[in-house]
Amino acid sequence: FFIYYCVHFSMATPLPTPPEGEEAARNPYTAPEIKRKPDVRARDFEKPAGLARLESILARIYVEDSFASTAYADRLDAKAVVESILELLQGNEECLGFKTPMGPRSRQMMKLPVHLFIDLKPSGSLFRILLCALEAKSSHNWRNFSWVSEQRKNELIEDVYKRAERELKTHGFLKHKKVYINPSLRRYLKDAVKATRVAIADKPTDPGVTHVIEIPKGQDVHSSLSMRGSEFTRTVRVDRYETLVHYSYHPDSYDCWVSNSGGNAPPYTDMSDAVPKNGKAWVVNPLWLLDSASFNEWMNELDYRANFEEEASNQQQQQQQQQQQQQQ
Repeated sequence: FFIYYCVHFSMATPLPTPPEGEEAARNPYTAPEIKRKPDVRARDFEKPAGLARLESILARIYVEDSFASTAYADRLDAKAVVESILELLQGNEECLGFKTPMGPRSRQMMKLPVHLFIDLKPSGSLFRILLCALEAKSSHNWRNFSWVSEQRKNELIEDVYKRAERELKTHGFLKHKKVYINPSLRRYLKDAVKATRVAIADKPTDPGVTHVIEIPKGQDVHSSLSMRGSEFTRTVRVDRYETLVHYSYHPDSYDCWVSNSGGNAPPYTDMSDAVPKNGKAWVVNPLWLLDSASFNEWMNELDYRANFEEEASNQQQQQQQQQQQQQQ
């Protein structure tokens, strides 16, 4: 079961740009323009099966934490938890998303990835998030998870999102990012490294390296920092009536469900072969880290593969062939 995302098309909104300095002045990087924004609706959570799975999560919370024995916990039910999930998702965006000013005082952490909120297993990532959130709600005597004041916003970040981040890392739902950067690119990425708080490796073969940032074949340093390529969409998941579509150079929280009947969704392409296996690191271009810093959210590596242009051309040919077959 999933929280469904809608896309709202609007005037392009420029992202906040990284801090400027002597090196930044020579950096050709330009933050992407936002032509859509994330929104959420709880369609499947309100169905009996979705509510039943949330009840299982609540039952586990009652066992895990002492506040479950209080009168506050006794008032919890699955429908109330749906409202809390939506508030937490919206707060994740409003308190930590791309509209927040650059800098450590405003962006105290990276935005939590959206997939962590849609894991409905009894001991999954949503369970860990709710455990932290509901305990904070009880201890602060909050009525909801709002961010109406600066104090409330800071409490929400510190006691809910930061604590949830620690719990998610402890239990293996959120991995630490350790990046090796091509020496030619390091001077241009130092602000992004600072903004994302990513760990830096000395060599690409160092233990625990998750990403290797390289200059794509056929590009130089400056073009690798500025050439984003044409926009594209990619089908993530196909359900009976709707298709989940990913928009290039946007975080996964901007993915959108579109109707299958309108012919708006791109043909499905299996991308499993592009995902590194056996502990190997992603090999991505520098825009992956720069855009992650701009959005304050980890970008989808499939959009930033160092050999992306060649793979994208092959993918486009496959999609055209599939469309031709469907028309015949």
